[in-house]
Amino acid sequence: MSTYMNSSSSDSSLPAASAASTASGMVRCWRVFGLLYLAYGVSMALRTLPAIAATEICSDPRLGISLSAWGQIIGTGTLGGLVGKFLWGWLADVLGGRVTLTLGLLLAAAGAVGFSQAGDGQQIRAAVFVIMLAQAAGWPAMTRIVSAWALPNEAGRIWGVLSTSSRVGVLAATFGLGSLVSGHGWRLPGLVTAAVAVPLAVVYALLIRSRPDIATRAVVNSGSNEPLTLALKRFAISPRCWLICGGLMGMAVLWDVLLLIPLFLKGSLGLSASDASRVTSAFPFGSLISVLIGGWVFDLLGRRRMALVLPALLVAAAGCLATFAVLPALHLATNTAALVATALLFVFGVCLSPCYYIPASVFSAEFGGSRAGLLVSLLDAAGFGATAAFYWQATRLAETHGWSVLLLLLAGVGLAAACLLGCFLRGESARAT
Repeated sequence: MSTYMNSSSSDSSLPAASAASTASGMVRCWRVFGLLYLAYGVSMALRTLPAIAATEICSDPRLGISLSAWGQIIGTGTLGGLVGKFLWGWLADVLGGRVTLTLGLLLAAAGAVGFSQAGDGQQIRAAVFVIMLAQAAGWPAMTRIVSAWALPNEAGRIWGVLSTSSRVGVLAATFGLGSLVSGHGWRLPGLVTAAVAVPLAVVYALLIRSRPDIATRAVVNSGSNEPLTLALKRFAISPRCWLICGGLMGMAVLWDVLLLIPLFLKGSLGLSASDASRVTSAFPFGSLISVLIGGWVFDLLGRRRMALVLPALLVAAAGCLATFAVLPALHLATNTAALVATALLFVFGVCLSPCYYIPASVFSAEFGGSRAGLLVSLLDAAGFGATAAFYWQATRLAETHGWSVLLLLLAGVGLAAACLLGCFLRGESARAT
């Protein structure tokens, strides 16, 4: 009888122990995702630092940085991001997501300190290059962490939430750092951001684990890795790859228009630096809303409707840029111009984000197979390269021919990207059916 009672007691304790273990595992899991959310958001705030300080830097007579020189600085920074895509993608596979993002945060913080102490255009150029290079560690590192900790039926929701961290980071930087710029100049925000990033990197390194204790929580990558040369050849001869690559390059150029909009708002619409920063925050806010609901909505629409809706959204985004081009000719009052610009940037963010994120991500996962990460990196690199090439000359065009010409050119880029995206999505829809 005693033996039976002990056995029953032991058996009855198993479900309770299992439940406690599961609950403990969930707490650890969400702690990982919470820290990952904060770390990536701070890395995006560091990346936004040059855009927030742009108007003050170009207005500082001691630096003597013209509009065209600033465009070349941004182009150099974009090249840094391009190099970082390949560097950190490789390091994430070798070192893991925890070490990769920790190193990226620390290096970006060092770049922010260098940015705040820069005394001329060349030093600012070097600091922006370092910041953009270091921030590129975020997405590969996050991919490694999520793939290890997320169950297959949780991955979509987790990615949907984590992808908003970039927009939250940009919004926090635009409001918080923008206020610091208007009140204390452009040097202090770099020091403040670095002071937040360094302790967070230490906490992240100490509390994050690259893998959960329970091996069954990890997402299993089924199938053997395709040889690198065969994967590259398969991508190179695929018309689908070239269509989405071309569309993504155009959308990447539109995405980084945020780096120039504050200069346009101040130079052509007469807004102050602080007002320009507040107006610019409408873009990441619209993007945040779009990213939050986009995955759910567009899953319900299906591929055939997506092939119509997404190009239409991209055309609307191009229309927002064309409207910006005619705003100076309307001679609106400053307050009215600020309200119109805020509405246009909000709509621009809402329309561009789902086009930028959804098609390339879905295609990379399906077509890339065991080399999906490689395909994502190649598409991202193409977008970075197009942005660097465009903005290297874009500000010179604005300086010589006016902002309206540049904005109309950007609207044309958006329409071309919409055509490429529409052709790509129609092919994907037909292939799916």
